[in-house]
Amino acid sequence: MTTLAYQVTDEDLINVLSSNARTAEHAQTPVETLAGEVVSLLDFEEIESAALYGDTLDEQTDYANDDITRQLRDLRVLIPLAS
Repeated sequence: MTTLAYQVTDEDLINVLSSNARTAEHAQTPVETLAGEVVSLLDFEEIESAALYGDTLDEQTDYANDDITRQLRDLRVLIPLAS
């Protein structure tokens, strides 16, 4: 198992799920439950790569959360952005 330089926490995932509109299929699922269901679907290497663009921990967290959000939109857990 590879250790990544940036580790996604449960809190990161819960914050992303709480801060974005979820699709109808996932809207009624408690965020803690949903976080447990989707965590295995995320590409943590991509999240780490995004996070490492930041110079500070706060910036890294912002970049990581942006990538988590993107992935969850791609997975149709979160409502995609309007085109």
